[in-house]
Amino acid sequence: MFSLLISIFNWLLGFWEKVPDSVKKKIIDFIVSIFAEEFRKYYQRWRDGKV
Repeated sequence: MFSLLISIFNWLLGFWEKVPDSVKKKIIDFIVSIFAEEFRKYYQRWRDGKV
């Protein structure tokens, strides 16, 4: 089982190394924007005492 996880991780790492830097930046910016929005919603609920 552990070897399967390592092989999947190695495949993803190999794939990531082949992606151009401009595409990597777009992917990372997209992921950050998703998490920023979710954290913003959570903070607003927390501030309003709904969490």
